[in-house]
Amino acid sequence: MERIIFVFVAFFFLKCKLKIPITLAAILLLTASVSAGDVTLLEPLATNFSAHNKVIELSIPIEMDEKPFAIIWNRADGRQIIVWLTALEGIHVYDMRNYDGWGGHIIGAATNLKGVRGSVREATLLDEIDIFLAPERIIMSTINLLQGHTLFRLSWDNILLFIFCLLLLSFYLATKKLVVSAVFGFSIVWGIFDTRNIYDHLMIINKIERRKLVMPPMTESKIFADRASKIIGDKSWAQETLDGGLNNFIKYRLAEHPYACSSLQEPPAFIITQQPKDREIVLEYGSYYLVKGGQS
Repeated sequence: MERIIFVFVAFFFLKCKLKIPITLAAILLLTASVSAGDVTLLEPLATNFSAHNKVIELSIPIEMDEKPFAIIWNRADGRQIIVWLTALEGIHVYDMRNYDGWGGHIIGAATNLKGVRGSVREATLLDEIDIFLAPERIIMSTINLLQGHTLFRLSWDNILLFIFCLLLLSFYLATKKLVVSAVFGFSIVWGIFDTRNIYDHLMIINKIERRKLVMPPMTESKIFADRASKIIGDKSWAQETLDGGLNNFIKYRLAEHPYACSSLQEPPAFIITQQPKDREIVLEYGSYYLVKGGQS
């Protein structure tokens, strides 16, 4: 849409002078070569296939909705590529075709979503519509990384620019008034652009209402942090590394409580962990534990 605004402003400036089964070898190849952060490959999707016009279909349970996840694939030329996406509840397709490296022959593709059913298949007309209608929500994993909507692999911004130019030409041929044609064309395109954004907002609001204001994937960690906050009080606490990239969320939620830095000799009164081992558990919720530290 920014391109259309630029063209519109520039116009007035000038006008006014202004396929084989999954094999053990492919799985081992993928697993052995991945070394990016916390990515652990658990679910292979396909091996030895051509990526031409192929998309990935995944069935995401509600508890994984909006969870960041990785798609990893190995190309025949030896390159390995990792792309981070955001999970959408239900059965949806994820368009890989505009990502660098998704082309030619691919040895194997997999995801780090444990227990999620998925496949690599040819894109259909319904897939193109599903990709276009999927709302892009700004969450922790997508800040500054929104890709923008696409339709048949074309950028939505470019499609709107094409529609604007087509309307401008049509109105001008009908009225012979360039300025009026530009205003009408821009108004219609802006309405189309706004309608698409309204749809996104409606889908997001509907999801929030259905879940009674509870939004995965932070639901479990938020409830745990709320309960832990009441227990910790004015005592010190620390946390071990947590799965799911929610270390900073827990720290933010408990920022009002004294945090025990590792540089201090005095141990914390409480420790947040996902592996309690033989320590005394004070609070347990989901996969999170609040255990007693070395300070009483």
